[in-house]
Amino acid sequence: MDLILPDTDGLSLTRKLKEHSDVGVVILSGRGETTKKVIGLEIGADDYLAKPFEPRELLARLRSVLRRLEPKAPKKEVDFSGFEFEGWKLDTSAQKLESPDGKPVDISSGEFMLLQVFVEHPNRVLSREQLLEFTHRSYTPAFDRSVHVQIMRLRKKLKIIHKLLC
Repeated sequence: MDLILPDTDGLSLTRKLKEHSDVGVVILSGRGETTKKVIGLEIGADDYLAKPFEPRELLARLRSVLRRLEPKAPKKEVDFSGFEFEGWKLDTSAQKLESPDGKPVDISSGEFMLLQVFVEHPNRVLSREQLLEFTHRSYTPAFDRSVHVQIMRLRKKLKIIHKLLC
């Protein structure tokens, strides 16, 4: 949202949008005074960025707003301290994966962490950077390709086991 629009004022439009919708609003304006920023945020804008700005900063701020506004899907937790999906059981305390027929599945710790990220963030598209951030919190940063390799291995293991069951 820009504050200076041809037919209306951006602050009024932001206020109306937020009254009738949960849409995220980021104000991009040439007016960078603190007063304008405070007013914009107080009327409901989710963020405020003064021009000129770096495109990467805008992208990071947009992602942040989207994360905050994303509805949280209820996690299907089961009594074994983990998650259940399509008959699979992911035990987060024991770090084990069990197939729908109850057989344990041999997966690496990296594959386990990646699968845990997927079940904790259902129906959400995650970038490679986000996957690396979630799976390598306190570890040495991995190469970008490591995520691709782990996803490939995980898909293969889940698919092979699924074929054997059907």
